[in-house]
Amino acid sequence: RICGDELDGGTMTIQKAIQLLCSSDDKYQAMGAYYLQHTCFQDESAKQEVYRLGGIAKLVELLRSTNQNVQRAAAGALRNLVFKNPTNKIETRRQNGIRECVGLLRRTGNTEIQKQLTGLLWNLSSTDELKEELIQEALPVLTDCVIIPFSGWSDGSCNRTREIIDPEVFFNATGCLRNLSSADMGRQTMRNYPGLIDSVMTYSQNCVASNRPDDKSVENCICILHNLSYRLDAEVPNKYTQLNHMARSVYMDKTLTGCFNSRSGKMENDEYGVPLPEEDFKPKGPSWLYHSDAIRTYLSLMDQSKKDATLEACAGALQNLTASRGLMSSAMSQLIGQKEKGLPRIARLLHSGSSEVVRSGASLLSNMSRHPVLHKTMAHQVLPDVSRLLSFQSGNTNSYGEIMTSACYTLRNLILSNPHLGKSYLTSNLLNNVVSLCRNGSCPKAAEAARLLLTDLWSNRELQSVLKQQGFDKNMMGSLAGTTFRTLSSRF
Repeated sequence: RICGDELDGGTMTIQKAIQLLCSSDDKYQAMGAYYLQHTCFQDESAKQEVYRLGGIAKLVELLRSTNQNVQRAAAGALRNLVFKNPTNKIETRRQNGIRECVGLLRRTGNTEIQKQLTGLLWNLSSTDELKEELIQEALPVLTDCVIIPFSGWSDGSCNRTREIIDPEVFFNATGCLRNLSSADMGRQTMRNYPGLIDSVMTYSQNCVASNRPDDKSVENCICILHNLSYRLDAEVPNKYTQLNHMARSVYMDKTLTGCFNSRSGKMENDEYGVPLPEEDFKPKGPSWLYHSDAIRTYLSLMDQSKKDATLEACAGALQNLTASRGLMSSAMSQLIGQKEKGLPRIARLLHSGSSEVVRSGASLLSNMSRHPVLHKTMAHQVLPDVSRLLSFQSGNTNSYGEIMTSACYTLRNLILSNPHLGKSYLTSNLLNNVVSLCRNGSCPKAAEAARLLLTDLWSNRELQSVLKQQGFDKNMMGSLAGTTFRTLSSRF
C-alpha cells in the first residue's frame, strides 16, 4: 500500500506509479497513469523501465475502466510508451492492446479520449509487424467512426454529424491509415472498404475548394491516395483491363497480317483506334483513383500547396497512374498533359528544393514521355526544365540517380521525336554531365540511361552532327557506350 505522503510528485517513481495502476480507487489509477504519460514523454529509459516492470499490461487493462479520466490517462500513457519504441509496441499488441484500444474508440464519445486512442493507433501503425492486425481491427472503426463522419462525404446512410469529430482525431486517424496503406495487404483491403476512398477524396477536394491546401490532414489524405494508386492497373479490374485485351488482339492480328514490322508495333491506344472508356459520372470507391476529378485535385494542389510532402504525394499518385504499359497509362498521360494542361505544373516541381519532389516530378514526366501522342506538347513545354536538370543537377542528394535516370529517358524520347527542336538543348554542360553519368559507377541505372541517350542521339544523323561539333567522335562514343554503341553504330 502507498501512503498519502508518497503520492507527492516529488517522490513519485515509476514503480510506485505502476503500483497505483492496481489500486481499486479510480483517482489513484488515473494518478499513476498520468505520471507514466508525463514521465515517458521522450524518455527512452523510462519507457524501458515501465516495460520491465510489467506496466503495459496494467495500462491496457485500464482501457476497460468505466471511468473516463482513467481511460484517457491510460491511453495517453500507452501512446507515449510506444512512440518510436518497437519493443513496447509489440508488447502492447501481445497484451491485447490493439483490440482494447479499438473497442474503446468504438464506444467512447469523449473527444480527449478519442485523441489519445487515435494517436496511439497512429504510433503503433508505423511497425510492419502490427499492420496486419491493425488493418483487421482498426481500419473499420477508424473509417466508420472518424473518417466518414468528419470528411463531409455521405452516401445517405450516415447518421453521425461532422461536429462530433475533432479535427485532431481526424488527423490522427488519417495518419494511421497513411501508414497502413503502404502495406500490400492494407492497400488492397483499404481500396475495397466502403466509403474510405470516397471520404478521403471528398475531404481533399473540399480543402482545395476552400483554399486550404495545407490543412494538416490534406497531406495524410493525399499520401493515402498515392499509396492506394500503386499498382492500380495490375491489382484492380477497371475499365481499361478489357481494352488492354482488345488492343493486344488487334496488335496480334495486324502483326500476323504484316501491318506492323517487328520494331514499330507498340501498344498505344492512339495507334489501334481503341476508344477510351467514358468516365463514371459519379465515381465510387477505387474508380475515384483514376477519375479526372482526382487528376484535377492533384494538379490543383501542385499549384496551391507549399508542403513538399503533399507535392511529392500528388506527383507520386500521377506517377503510379502512368506507370503501366497498358492503356490506363496512355489515357492518364493524355488526361494530365492535354485535357487538364498539367505539364507546366509538373515542370515546376523540377525546380523544387526538395530532391524527393524533383524525383517524383521527373519520374512522372518520364512515364508520360513514353506516349508518342504527347511528344509534341511535351517537347515544347518541359524540354527546357528537363534539360536544365541534366545540365545543373548536382550529385549530392539521395535521389540523384533516380532523377538522372528519368531525365535521360525523357530527354531521349522527346529529342528523338523532334530532332530539329531538340538539338538546341544539347549544350556542352548537358553533354558533359551525361558523359559523367556514363562513367558513374555508383548510379548504374542512371549510367545505363545515359549510355542509351548518347547512343540514340548518335544514331540520328542530324543530332550526330551536333555531337561532333561538341567534340564527340566514334572512338569516344565507343569507349562510353561499349557494346551498346558498337551494335547500334552498325546501322551506318
